[in-house]
Amino acid sequence: MLEQVERTLDVIEKLIRAMPEELENVAPDLAHALIHVRCSDIAVDGQEDTAEKKRYNALVEVISNLIL
Repeated sequence: MLEQVERTLDVIEKLIRAMPEELENVAPDLAHALIHVRCSDIAVDGQEDTAEKKRYNALVEVISNLIL
């Protein structure tokens, strides 16, 4: 399950970078989802940081694109 979450977070980050103009329509919902997902709840001990860092990076991408 963690592997799927990590792949999803990677795809989200790539989509944000590829189509920032489309982000305006979905940013609030996407930010809400990224805030509430807790990767550490499904991560194997010792792997929590990787998934949480990906979640954080995707959230930063969403917010930074809204500001620009």
